[in-house]
Amino acid sequence: MSTPYLDGVRAQADNLRRSADVVAAALSGGIGSRMVETVRRGLTLTCGMGASTHAAVGFAAVLRAAGRPAIAVSAADLAAGVPAGLAATVLGVSQSGRSRDALHHPGVPARSSGDGGTAPDRAAVRSGPGSAARRRARRLRRGRRAHHRHPG
Repeated sequence: MSTPYLDGVRAQADNLRRSADVVAAALSGGIGSRMVETVRRGLTLTCGMGASTHAAVGFAAVLRAAGRPAIAVSAADLAAGVPAGLAATVLGVSQSGRSRDALHHPGVPARSSGDGGTAPDRAAVRSGPGSAARRRARRLRRGRRAHHRHPG
């Protein structure tokens, strides 16, 4: 194994602690009450790419332990979209903030007033500062929907 790989493995405990602190801080404010409201709507589908898939699996397990329906998938599983009505919320998880498929859900339609409520809410979580997910979370805290353009 290469030294950078081993350093990454050894850093995971600190990364998880930092992520837990960031999520706890975010959930203690207004975004926390909106997140609770969102997960009460129905099934939450969490997704991540690579190692972040494991964080998505853990988050889904915590939701289930709290009595909330949740499943986790790889973001690659969402490339063809999410079947209508499967999930009330799709939550992307990315440790680095660079996992475009996990954060932007290109196969998941944006909810609109004309969709009859079938498209899921979309959200993203990441552990470090300065990422697209962090900017998106700030927009959500201000009460705005986070919209992104996707190529193609």
